[in-house]
Amino acid sequence: VEAETFAADAAGLLAIPLSPAPRDYMFFFRRELVQTLEWAGNPEKSYSTGPLGDRLTPRKSFAIWKETVVRQAQPWTEEDREIAEAVRAAIVEVVLRHNDLMTEERAKAAVRQRMLNDELNHRVKNILAIIKSLVGHPVHEGRSLSDYVASLKGRIQALSVAHDQVIRSDGGGLLLHLVSAELMPYRSGQTEINLDGPALWLDSRAYSVMALVLHELATNAAKYGSLSRPGGKLDIVWRINGDGGADIYWTESGGPDVTVPSRQGFGSALIDRSIPYDLGGTRNVEFRPEGLHAHFCLPSRHVAISDGNMAGPAAQPSVKKPSGATTLPTDLNVLLVEDQMLIAMDVEASLGDHGIKNVATASSADMALAAIGKQAPDIAVLDVNLGSGTSLPVAEELHRRGIPFIFATGYGDTAIIPEQFRSVPIVRKPYEGEVLIEAMTLKLGAIAS
Repeated sequence: VEAETFAADAAGLLAIPLSPAPRDYMFFFRRELVQTLEWAGNPEKSYSTGPLGDRLTPRKSFAIWKETVVRQAQPWTEEDREIAEAVRAAIVEVVLRHNDLMTEERAKAAVRQRMLNDELNHRVKNILAIIKSLVGHPVHEGRSLSDYVASLKGRIQALSVAHDQVIRSDGGGLLLHLVSAELMPYRSGQTEINLDGPALWLDSRAYSVMALVLHELATNAAKYGSLSRPGGKLDIVWRINGDGGADIYWTESGGPDVTVPSRQGFGSALIDRSIPYDLGGTRNVEFRPEGLHAHFCLPSRHVAISDGNMAGPAAQPSVKKPSGATTLPTDLNVLLVEDQMLIAMDVEASLGDHGIKNVATASSADMALAAIGKQAPDIAVLDVNLGSGTSLPVAEELHRRGIPFIFATGYGDTAIIPEQFRSVPIVRKPYEGEVLIEAMTLKLGAIAS
């Protein structure tokens, strides 16, 4: 009965099974073919009573009878069935070939995934080994714990900057970007920093090594060298040498008188040994009275001149490390969206060190939205990538309510952030307490103004 509604379009059906599995068929339909049939007599004989009783009358027995046939299609011929069988065989062959290709692709994908996991495992182990060596280095007598912790955080942050750039640029980075990032905290109107050199590209290994070396040099210059007093000057120059390698010159002047240190600390050992040991290059460090002078030579296999297509820093605005102390109201209500408990606890402690005790934490977007519904924060810190999604729904709700927020991420790529939030400052993870406080201060100051 239900088929009567579409009888005009599909009154005939030819089903082709494509596999032994049920419901795997290809259907061919034929439209209704309306016919008028002429019969030698009505097949539904009717009898009439005549003068001789219930008998057929000769004049009416063979009268022509017409019938209109509906809801019927043209019959399927044997030729139709043969064509259908050929179609079935061709389709099954295509399906089998597609399955073979899919199986082959899945096998290749599995191999790529194993290689990716092995590479990730290798990199993570290397990073953990480096951090272990940084943490396990003995502390010299007389050095305070706070000084040791500050140095350790700085070195780990230098590795983070290098790793972030390597990931964003798919295997390396420009020396200019690395030098600029390491010297950013020490730029001020009281000292002079000059950088000069071509667009020198370092591979991932050289980039990580130079990140630690430059961090140690910059830290020492800020503590004891030319960046430690007004009028100090630092010149960093790099050139491609005749062997295709890179010469990097670090020259300090205008600072305190320099003397050769009486002992070699871990930072000095890093500067002295890492480039020859890890890269096969050379180094020469001179403690000249007018200022430290260092010359590093990187082999050609680790460097190249950029062709202009190599990725640079992300476009998302980053926050500089503040040069001076910043303060925030101690009664500030902060919402921290972070899916890692230990990181959240570390951020809470950093904010607590600056007098901010009212910190609400959420590990997911749903928890954060619920917290906002209960009590709107004064400012929020949003980790972009959460374990079960992103914090973008939280950002949209905060934006709708006019509540300021900043982004935080450990990922190099910020393409996930929508265009409407491109002006929102981003703090790189691992967090630096001073940088986070500075970002919050600038954001609240911009809203107030």
